[in-house]
Amino acid sequence: MKNLIFYAATFVTLIQISCTKDLPLYSDDQDKLIFLHGEETGSVILPSVPSSYVLAHTFVYGTQNTDTLYVKLKTIGFIRNSDRPIELEQVLTGENDADPDVHFTALTADQYKKNYIIPAGSTTASLPIIVHREASLKNRTVNLKLRIKDNGVFRAGYESRSELLITITDALSKPANWNSAATFYFGNYGKVKHQFMIDASGEAIDEKYMDGLGFATVGFYNEKFDGDYVTYINGIYKRKLNEENQRRAAMTPALSPLQEENKTVVSFP
Repeated sequence: MKNLIFYAATFVTLIQISCTKDLPLYSDDQDKLIFLHGEETGSVILPSVPSSYVLAHTFVYGTQNTDTLYVKLKTIGFIRNSDRPIELEQVLTGENDADPDVHFTALTADQYKKNYIIPAGSTTASLPIIVHREASLKNRTVNLKLRIKDNGVFRAGYESRSELLITITDALSKPANWNSAATFYFGNYGKVKHQFMIDASGEAIDEKYMDGLGFATVGFYNEKFDGDYVTYINGIYKRKLNEENQRRAAMTPALSPLQEENKTVVSFP
């Protein structure tokens, strides 16, 4: 019996060695980059992430005239023992494109250069993008589409991760993590509903708020999610909406229930 176990173990070991020898060594010397999305880190890339991921920014909650966003990138290939420069370029979409030095600091500005690197020994970086408040953003949203530029050191890796869209506005906009899970609790997004929630809660209903409730920018939930608590918050909004509609009905002349611009009545599930 002992001999049988010995032979079986030897056979398995030989198979493992054989398989190991068959694995090809990574030999591509070209360094590549991809954009990371949402909550992704350098060590975890969520396979369910859609290539249509958008990084949305609004100035509506603050008074500052500039803000700094950070886009995350990850290398594909070998780790190097020296800093490696990164270049990004704007891709024109043909629809409400952001203007350099009007809506954002041009990507070629000297102030970016010291930050646009993958540091020695690292595989990730967060690059600043400086965005600007501009008068027309009160009534519109502009698009800043970024692409990883081939600079002789890096070129784009996966095609679906070679570009990233940033939207910039000075009006209410749907938080990126108002996803299908959030819709289950708060219903479909609308700007009138959004403003009502701000007024009812006294809080900025933005990505940070939604993140605190456990809704993820990528995927559905994060580790903060507590279904009972979100149900409780939903109940507060429903109660306050009912109070608002009663107030409107008691006015002379009476007003209809709170509605979006398209006449859809504001409601919570």
